[in-house]
Amino acid sequence: MRKSIVIALTLILSANVFAQEKEKRIHIGVKMGYVSTKLTPSYTDNNGIKYTYTAVGGVTVGGFIQMTISNKILFQPEFLMVWKGTKNSGYNNYDRITYLEFPINLLAKLPVKSSFIFIGGGPAPAFRITPDYGSYNGIAAFDLGVNILAGIQFPLGFSMQMNFTKGLLGVYKQNLQKLTNTALGLSIGYTF
Repeated sequence: MRKSIVIALTLILSANVFAQEKEKRIHIGVKMGYVSTKLTPSYTDNNGIKYTYTAVGGVTVGGFIQMTISNKILFQPEFLMVWKGTKNSGYNNYDRITYLEFPINLLAKLPVKSSFIFIGGGPAPAFRITPDYGSYNGIAAFDLGVNILAGIQFPLGFSMQMNFTKGLLGVYKQNLQKLTNTALGLSIGYTF
């Protein structure tokens, strides 16, 4: 985990120096927010008992690099720590799994007065950093999802955004059913 933090800080510092040379076409930012996550789909075991996974709340924190490609297009890779989890109706318990997630977003930029709206998305690779434990022993170490991101950025650099990430890989296997992560998040950010 320390290695990941050092890499993230190096990226931020490098981007900051590069941004000054590129006349503010590259900015760095920070964000934090709330995320609601669960495993999907529900399944029925060999005994006919149906198991459903309900969402639990978590936190996401991290940063991003915002690169202006043109007046209407932004490239925004992010590096986030995301606390995901789920509640299993069959066992009536839940666990939280911590991931380092790296969404790579291509965004359309739509000016609105002195602010702008952005919408887009891209792939979201993630690496589990929580050790195996509890009822979800065996969660895969790597996840890959598709991220959809939309929000508004105000003149002073503050932003509000919403994202939806749907996992593509089975991160947990239960009775031959491959379960994937699904997350819906709301966050605030600041772009320097």
